[in-house]
Amino acid sequence: MLRLAIIGLGGAGTRQARAAAGLKEKFRIAALCDLQLQRACSMAKELGLPEKRCSANYEDLLGDPQVEAISIATPTFLHREMAVAALAAGKHVLVESPPALSMEEIDAMAAAERASGAVAMVAESDRYAFGARKALERIKEGRLGAVHLFEARSLVAVKNSPVPPWLLDPDQAGGGMWMADGVRYLSLARMLAGEIRAIRCRRVRPADAPTSAVDTVIAEFSFAGGAAGMILTSYELAARIYPNGWSVYGTAGAMFSRRNEPGRLTEFSYDESAKPIEHAAPPAPGPPETDGTGPMLAHFADSIALGYTPQTALGLERETMRAALAGTESMEKDEEVALEPR
Repeated sequence: MLRLAIIGLGGAGTRQARAAAGLKEKFRIAALCDLQLQRACSMAKELGLPEKRCSANYEDLLGDPQVEAISIATPTFLHREMAVAALAAGKHVLVESPPALSMEEIDAMAAAERASGAVAMVAESDRYAFGARKALERIKEGRLGAVHLFEARSLVAVKNSPVPPWLLDPDQAGGGMWMADGVRYLSLARMLAGEIRAIRCRRVRPADAPTSAVDTVIAEFSFAGGAAGMILTSYELAARIYPNGWSVYGTAGAMFSRRNEPGRLTEFSYDESAKPIEHAAPPAPGPPETDGTGPMLAHFADSIALGYTPQTALGLERETMRAALAGTESMEKDEEVALEPR
């Protein structure tokens, strides 16, 4: 049983705390930390954790012998400092996506992981959701034929659906929805279609945007195996015509998963006489699987207990960050950026 502390009790941290509490055979919540101490204490009360196990200072966790692993669910600009410190203290680390603001930051985190011998994993929960796992299974079975296209969209009009202010600060979040959900979809694209070898991004920004993060980004990219990819992200537009989600197309069929229903996957055959196949997460003990948080946490715990490399290990997700930052470079240069194989 892994003794886990969580730093940051916003949306992601709250989901993790509740999911970990439901995985009683794998986790014990050892501590909760948030700059807003009351937020940590409120979650502790919900989970039955003593108030003395709450803190407003993450450094309190570093020397705590009751803490074996730390989940960092804070704004992106804090990830490097916290992850390096936690790894240096010998703690396993789960860090929210995107894991860093630059390649220099993620490389510093990776160096700290190697020096510590601990596990560092990126919390790419979308990859652990039932829909994504089932899609990968069906692709490996050959149900789609050869994969030719991955596409995804994440449109959130902040004027109608406010987000935490730090997400709109490029210095804290890295830059708009592209560095929020765009990174997550790039990770999923790599899982389903392979490594990305070139990317071209275009940015559209309204003249009255309150910050440079309120923009729309259209990304087009190619995979090593010859497939193509497209991602549309926006803090300006709203998903009123087509729902947010992702699709993957092959020579024999296609699959689609809605962002608000990650526990479902719809599969289509190009044979018009065949009906769509609806895949849904099977019933299981505990709360229903509404996203990939629970399976992601279970994978993190198992990788530590059994000694294998996590699917979204920090070192592996370096390639996702490289693609995302190449996309940002492409916007600035207004040209395609190639990613040489590593």
